[in-house]
Amino acid sequence: MKSLAVLFLSLLFISPCFAKNKPDTLSADSVIHLSEKAYAEIKTYTDSGKLLQTFLMANPFKTAIIFKTAYINTGNINFECYTIGKSNSLYTLNRTDNVIQTWWGLLNKTDTPPSMSTALASASSASGSSSAIIPKLLLSAEFKKDNFYRMISKRVLAGQEQVNGNDCYKITGTYRLGGSIIIWITKNDFLIRKVETEYIVDPAKTVATTRKNLVREIATMKTKNDSVNKKELQATIKTMKMIQKMDSFRDKTASAAFTVKETFSFFPMVANKINPDLLKFRPNREVAL
Repeated sequence: MKSLAVLFLSLLFISPCFAKNKPDTLSADSVIHLSEKAYAEIKTYTDSGKLLQTFLMANPFKTAIIFKTAYINTGNINFECYTIGKSNSLYTLNRTDNVIQTWWGLLNKTDTPPSMSTALASASSASGSSSAIIPKLLLSAEFKKDNFYRMISKRVLAGQEQVNGNDCYKITGTYRLGGSIIIWITKNDFLIRKVETEYIVDPAKTVATTRKNLVREIATMKTKNDSVNKKELQATIKTMKMIQKMDSFRDKTASAAFTVKETFSFFPMVANKINPDLLKFRPNREVAL
């Protein structure tokens, strides 16, 4: 009887360990769904991050972009980025009480985009597309069908790994331009910690595809007749004209297709309160290069 009691007590204390170490049964889609839900339910959020880009072309080169996000679930958000080593590269995007403002050191002027969609798209070039990842997930009501995860197909849960000491789900898939992507999502809070992408850029095809998409957007907008849409239509037509200028000079400036490798590192923080200064629009200032 004594031996049976010892065996029972042993199983009682050991079995939780077995449960703890039981393999996860979540699928890639389940992890992504939980991640979307986590971002949608966040009340306050801040992060800092870094994007390392490698351009494998005739004359290879690398860039490093620093980015920061601050958000509160009233809809107020501030996103900033700059390229290390370039003093005029600061880009800041801010929405406070539904007023959207952007400033880019390269142009040295403040703009007022008609929508967050337009503002984040405009920030894409300066931010190396980092503006399209976390902000759209936070603003889930506005970008439910157009967030970062919606751009990924053939999603597979490829195991688990640690990123900066955090246990993460590792998900692979197909991303922009038919390239590959790997995402590391923290197991305890389902926030993104790291993203790696690799894809091929064909300048001629990129311009042609962008022009085609803009033509479709303009045609859709012209069927509507509200004042906000008219402002966005004007902004889209302006972008279209810029693309047309690029296309007209493409034969003189086009380069061969090349590969781009990217590594995004995220350091998110979710707290009960946020420093109000982080949500302020602060254009035309110096940043540590």
